[in-house]
Parts: sequence; structure tokens; C-alpha cells
Amino acid sequence: MGAFRDEGERTQVTFKADGPLGGIQVIADARGMVKGKVGNPAADPPLRPDGKLDVGSAVGRGVLAVVRSWQNEYVQPFTGMVPITTGEVAEDLARYLVDSEQTQSALGLGVSIAKDLSIKAAGGFLIQVLPFAEDETIEALERNITAAGSVTDMLARGMTAADISEQLLQGLGGSDTGFQLTPRYGPCEPSDLQDRMKQAVALLGADEVRSIMEEQGKIEVTCDFCRQTYQFAEDEVLAYLFVSRGNTVLADYTSYTGNFSTVALQALEKGAQGANAKFTYSCDGHTFNYLTSNGYTFLVVADEQFGRQIPFAFLEKVREEWQQKWAEKGPAAAAHSLDKSFGPRLKYWMEYCEQHPEELSKVASVQKKVDEVKNIMVDNIEKVLERGEKIELLVDKTDNLRFQADKFHKTGRQLRSRMWWQNMKMKLIVVFILILIAVIIFCAVCFSGGKRCF
Repeated sequence: MGAFRDEGERTQVTFKADGPLGGIQVIADARGMVKGKVGNPAADPPLRPDGKLDVGSAVGRGVLAVVRSWQNEYVQPFTGMVPITTGEVAEDLARYLVDSEQTQSALGLGVSIAKDLSIKAAGGFLIQVLPFAEDETIEALERNITAAGSVTDMLARGMTAADISEQLLQGLGGSDTGFQLTPRYGPCEPSDLQDRMKQAVALLGADEVRSIMEEQGKIEVTCDFCRQTYQFAEDEVLAYLFVSRGNTVLADYTSYTGNFSTVALQALEKGAQGANAKFTYSCDGHTFNYLTSNGYTFLVVADEQFGRQIPFAFLEKVREEWQQKWAEKGPAAAAHSLDKSFGPRLKYWMEYCEQHPEELSKVASVQKKVDEVKNIMVDNIEKVLERGEKIELLVDKTDNLRFQADKFHKTGRQLRSRMWWQNMKMKLIVVFILILIAVIIFCAVCFSGGKRCF
């Protein structure tokens, strides 16, 4: 089921059932890597009356779930579920393909068991009919499948995968089939194993991880598929890293599952994105450290115990490589378009930082001193500029006072002139009234009783 998929796609088949096996889980990818486990490897169900394994009873009843996922975490996985009707793996998988994926299929599985109950051989076949297949082709396939018998019998006869394929496709061009894919059954690939182990540790939560580290100094995780054990030391504290242009993430890498990318983008939208700036947010035992330079933002999420100096020294390393080799691709790049090209470099620098913390600590110490000197220089320059601004303000105030004085002098002169004219008018009015009264009195005296004064 995994071999028919695209590069980077994985198929996970899970039987969640109540049988003695305690469930089955198998994961396969397009490159032929297969790994599986059962919940109870020590299960010993009774055989069928014919002496063969009773797979149906061992599996039991429950739910069959198939998940198809991609390496790109931004592509939503496809999940299909059907009830387990018989417990026979091949029959229930064939039913799933028809009911959930609407694919007409023929599926056969078998195991050849030795007398000591060890597995001599195991295999199977899957034939899927395309929509344009002719009825004659389907009928020929059905005849060949019936004539071939069970897969267990074919394996017991020593037939290889090529032999089984030729017999099932007899008369349909089966002899022209070429086999390019060789299955691999473990151990797990180191890079995939380490990523999964980190995700398992992340699910414990920050408080639980700190508690285990304080008690034991390390965390050991064992893979259920290949039984390999991975140890996490205290200095493995980097979780998520990205490079963005504004709010558009161009490339990122994460070593843990979680909502780091969501929180990081929300903080980025609220934070200052200047030409050269550094800022840090704290959330749930982690620090979100941002370095902006020349229109790009570099972020790393680290454990709080790592402080701020080393994460920013780490971001300087990433920024230097970006500016030297990748910045020219940034302006036209779409979201996550550089994941495949620059993403591995982000992973490299994250692992390098975890393996060489002492080197970054020295770099951070030097960078801190440089920043301190730079901050002192900036403060001095700001003080000089502030002093210059105060002098300019004093000059402006002096000019303003001079202007106000001239205006006051001019206004006072105008007011004095108006007051003099008003006083003069009052005096003239009083003189006129006095003259008028004098004339009236004179006329009254001179012309009273018919006398004339002249």
C-alpha cells in the first residue's frame, strides 16, 4: 500500500482491536522502508482446527485506520477508518480500499511457519484495477488469482515475489514486469528516529522534562519498532527555527511537535520588524528569539534555561550563511518554497549549536561586549543630540520672546495712541458743552425783559 505512493509520502495502517495481539501498527513509505509492531508480542492464541494460525481471533474486533501523510507538515494527512469485520488482515484491508478509497482491489497475504513456529517466509500481493480496465482483463485476473491458491502455499513452495507476480498476471503482460523496489525492515533511519524521539519528549511537557533532567541528568527513549534507544542530554534545547520575509516564512525546521510555528508567527506580527532589531518573548518555558536584518527575520525557539545570549549567537551564524548564499533568492520566494533547499541547513545549524554550545557561548560573550560598547556609544550620541536639541529649543524660545516683545511694544504704542485720541475727544466734548452752556446763559441774561446787552 505504501509502494504506490509519491516520494515523501508515508502510509500507516493500524488495527485497533480487542484481540490477544493488542493491536497492530505498520508504517511504510515509497522507498520501501517498512516497520511494524504489535501491542502484545508474547500473545499465544490457539491454532485453528486445521493447525493454521487463527489470525482473525488473534486480531479481534475493532477499527482499522489508515493514515497517509507527507513530509511537509502543512499538507493535511488523509485518514480513513472502517470497522474490523473478520480480523483477517487481507480481507479487512481489501474492504477498506473499496469502502474508504473507492478502489477495486484484490489483496492476498500469507505466512509460512516452520515446525518450531519460526517464520520461514511472509509476503503478499495487492492488485488495484484502474477505472479504464476492460472487463476481459478483470475476468482474467480473477481466474489467475483463483488458480494461484493462497499466498501461504505459494511461499511454502519457494515462490519469489517475481514468480507470484508472473502467475497472477499470466496472459496480461506479467512477464514484462520489472522490480525496482527492495523492501527494508529496519533499523530505523537515524534522522527519522531522532526526530520522532524529540517529538515524544516534547509531548511530556516542559515541567516534566525539567523534572526528569534534574533527577537523572538525561532522558532515554526507546523506539517501539526497532528497539533502538536514544539519549537526550540537558544541552539539547532548541526546538524550532525559521527564516521569514516580513510575515512570510520562507524556510523552517522543527525538532519537536507543538504549536511553536503558530505562536512564533503571532509574536512576529506583534513585534517590531526594524532594519536591525532583537527581541524575545517567553511562553510556556521557552523563549522566542527574533533577529531582524535587511528585511529578513530569523527566529529560534529555545528552552528558557539557555538564556538569550546563545540563541542570538546561533541566529548570527544562520544570518551570515543566509546573507552570503541565499539572500538573493529571498525577494521572489514564496512561503515555504525554500524548505527543501535551506531547511537542511537550518537543521545542520541547530544540531551544531546543540553539539558545540561552548563555542556559541564564547561567541555570545564577545557579542555581548560588542553590544555593550555599541550601546554606550549610542547613549553618548543620543545625549549629544539631546543636548543639541535643547540648545536649538532655547534659541527658538529666545526668538519667540523677541517677537513677542516687538509685538507687545507695537500693540502698546497703538493702545496709547487710541487712549490719547479718546481723551482728546472727551476734552473737546466738555469744552463744547461748556461753551454751549455759556452761550445759553448769556442769551438768557441779555434778552430777558426786552433788554439788550448791546
